[in-house]
Amino acid sequence: SFGAFGGRADLLDQFDTSPEANRDRTISHAGTFNNNISSMTAGCVVLGEVFTADVAIDHTARGDDFRKSVAAVLAKHDLPLSVSGFGSMMSLHALAHAPKTPLDVAKRDDKLQELVFFELLKRGVYIAARGMMNLSLPMADDQLAKVLDALDDTVKTLASN
Repeated sequence: SFGAFGGRADLLDQFDTSPEANRDRTISHAGTFNNNISSMTAGCVVLGEVFTADVAIDHTARGDDFRKSVAAVLAKHDLPLSVSGFGSMMSLHALAHAPKTPLDVAKRDDKLQELVFFELLKRGVYIAARGMMNLSLPMADDQLAKVLDALDDTVKTLASN
């Protein structure tokens, strides 16, 4: 199995972790799973039998609503934190305003981003260190409420320090 992705040189350059790139930070990417026959087979079954068009519409709306709730929590506190995303996929950013371009991500406050990650982890909420959060179909409303409560407590704690 292998995976690859491509794009414009100025965008792909942001993923270069080589010493020759002489860069303080890069943008991380998990790659693709296009040639993994098991993943592709499971994906076909899920798309045909579980994640139907109606489920996709509902799940997207649920994610949009949750992201609005996250934004409301962040807005209550005086810290440069924002959220971006679409549907069930979203990301927290240690930026006053959500990034509009990939290069905007480089302006984030890495220390604050790391503190949010670890403070959420202490409260039993795991997100990617870079801020990515995704809702899965089985997540219940009480689980989403726990995330919002943990986020509120996290941001309140960080704002007071």
